[in-house]
Order: sequence, then structure tokens, then C-alpha cells
Amino acid sequence: MTSPRRPCFGCETFDDHPRHEIVGAQGQPLAGDQVNGPMHMDCCAILRGCMVCARAREGLRPEVIGEPFREHVMSLPPVQVEHVPNDDDTDPHNLTTARIIELEG
Repeated sequence: MTSPRRPCFGCETFDDHPRHEIVGAQGQPLAGDQVNGPMHMDCCAILRGCMVCARAREGLRPEVIGEPFREHVMSLPPVQVEHVPNDDDTDPHNLTTARIIELEG
């Protein structure tokens, strides 16, 4: 399966590797910048402190990217994410305090 090539606002690379894309209330992607723009999941975990992306990369070697990483993400069990509010103005989407709850089934 090939995904469209698009930018990562963390490392400024254009490719089709899996990303964390933050969407607004209407389901539309937010502005492309380092706070809101789509990022590779490893870039997002490092640069935004995202617990969702950190969990998806947990236990993987850094060189697992692209299609092997996409297959890994697809094999993960479904989760519910709660974005616990925090007072950190640099974390407007509460990514650093996100709680990830594994769902049954």
C-alpha cells in the first residue's frame, strides 16, 4: 500500500511514511507548521513530546520506518486517546499528557 508523498514539518522530508496529522473540529488538517503540521511519528514523539506517537514507536529500532513501520502500526490493537489538559502553552493539543487506553477486541 502506498500513501501520498507529503511533508513532515519536523524533519522537512517529503515521503509516504506514516505520520501523526492533527485535525480540527471539522476534520480538516490544521496549518502546516511545527505545532500543527503532520510529522513522522518519531519526529512527533521527539519534537512535540507526543505520547501517542511514542507509544506507537515503543520497542522499535529507529531504523524501522516506511512500509515496515506502517505494517507495525496496522498491527497495533485499537486504542482510545484522552488528551488530558495541561498548562503548557507550547503543547496546545495536550500531546505530552495524552492517556492511551487499549480497547478490547
